[in-house]
Parts: sequence; C-alpha cells; structure tokens
Amino acid sequence: MSDVILLESKCQGFWECITPDAWVTSLGTLLGALIGALLGAFGAIYATKVQHSKLIDRQNKEKDFEFTKRYNRISFAVNSVIRRINYHINGKMSETFHQSNLNILKVTIEKFDNFPLELITMEKYDSFIKCHSNILDYQALLENKKEGIKEDNEQELLISIRDSLIKEHNYLIEQNK
Repeated sequence: MSDVILLESKCQGFWECITPDAWVTSLGTLLGALIGALLGAFGAIYATKVQHSKLIDRQNKEKDFEFTKRYNRISFAVNSVIRRINYHINGKMSETFHQSNLNILKVTIEKFDNFPLELITMEKYDSFIKCHSNILDYQALLENKKEGIKEDNEQELLISIRDSLIKEHNYLIEQNK
C-alpha cells in the first residue's frame, strides 16, 4: 500500500504567491534600511564638519600666536622708530642721531621684509603693509635729507607718517591680544 501524496500549488507564479504580510515586511525592511543609511550619512557629515571646523580654529589660533610672537619682536623696533620720529619733529636730531636713525630703520625694514606673510591674516594685512610703508617713507625722507634734498612740508609729512604709524601699529597690537 503505497500512498502517494500529491501537493497542489494554490498559486501560479512567484509574484502571486507572496502574501500581503510578506510585502509589508519587505517594504518596511527596505524603508528602515534606507532611513538608517540616511541618518548614518548625515551623522557622519555633521561629525566631519565639526571636526574640520575645530581643526581650522586650532590652526588659526596657532597662526595668531605665531604672528604675535614674531610681531612682538618688530614692535620694539617700531616703537623706537616712533620715538625717533618724535625727536625729529621736535628738532632734537643731530648728524650722529641722523645716521643712527638710518641704521635702526634699516634693521626694522629687514624685520618687516623677513616677516613670513603666511602668518598675516586678512584683517591684519593692510595695517602691516601700512606700518612697513610708513617706515619706508621715513627712511626715504632721511635719505633725501642726508643727500641735501629738503622737503617743503617736512614737519607735516613727519607728523602724517608718525600718526599713521602709531594708528596701524596700535591696531596690530590690539589684534594680538
């Protein structure tokens, strides 16, 4: 006695055999995976942005610190130039003092020329260049005087150079605090 069991398929074809609860489960799984991937991607992007922002801030602080260290070395020379311009304005300048001024200006200009420009931020760049330019103007005035060329409005020019130099130098000092 051999009983044969015949199985009959109730559905014809693969797509017709999927039950509604299987459809819902499959779609829910796909949608959940998509939402999870999107949340993970947005989280990774946000974390990367925050990390990059902190890195940029740290680099800017290091750059500002390095600028401050190096500019403080120049600051003493700039203050000396300002004092010497004041002596010049007040008429307290002798020939030896005149030559000493030129030597100090030469050293100060070298310090400006050797200053690494990559340390200067956009906010400080104009003031730095104006300080350098004012010192070069004063040097040109002294060189002309040494060669016997006298400026018609020397006092006004000296006062203008001094005031501009003080203003820009003070701005750079304030930015370093």
